[in-house]
Amino acid sequence: MYMRSRPLMLISCLSIAALFACGSPKDKDSESTEADAATATDSSESAEAEGDEGMCRSAQTSSGTSGQCTETGDGDGDGDGDGDGDGDGDGDGDGDGDGCLGLFSVPVTASVMSGDDACGHESFVSLPSPQTLDVEVTRTGVTVSSDGDPWVMATGSADGCVVTATGTGEIAGFPGVECVYMLTIDASGVLISGTYTCGTQSELPGGCPITYTLAAG
Repeated sequence: MYMRSRPLMLISCLSIAALFACGSPKDKDSESTEADAATATDSSESAEAEGDEGMCRSAQTSSGTSGQCTETGDGDGDGDGDGDGDGDGDGDGDGDGDGCLGLFSVPVTASVMSGDDACGHESFVSLPSPQTLDVEVTRTGVTVSSDGDPWVMATGSADGCVVTATGTGEIAGFPGVECVYMLTIDASGVLISGTYTCGTQSELPGGCPITYTLAAG
């Protein structure tokens, strides 16, 4: 009886040893699954790395410059960069943008041209000539004045050296008559051409204005 049981015990021991050596089917399936997952993770990381490298190559090609691609990760880095740039630029420009600015004493002579006194005011106006006009031109306006009647004081504007000024005064015994200066002077204040017209609002008898042609005096 004792001798017969030894072979059975030996077989049982061998079976148990084989079982522990090979492991259970469940353990093998679990190990296989973990191995497959690890392989998939490695493949995914490899694909991402290849994708980053491809994007880097594409950026280099589109920009037309060469460079290096580096892997990103966790880390610390310090970088310092200093750059200085100096530039000087000089420019000179000359121009007559101010026109005829200043206070000018403009001597003038006045005469009435044919057709400029349709209502015959000249003998009643008695405009003194020659006469000196004070013409002040600023950036904000123009003033024309004189110390002899009926040269009225007027204000207006200038376009370069072309002056237009309007004022009112007593002309031929009529008060409140509007008069207009239109003068062209040079930068030194010399008259080039001009007119002086009174009665522009039909204030004089007959409703006709009178226009004097001005020349340098």
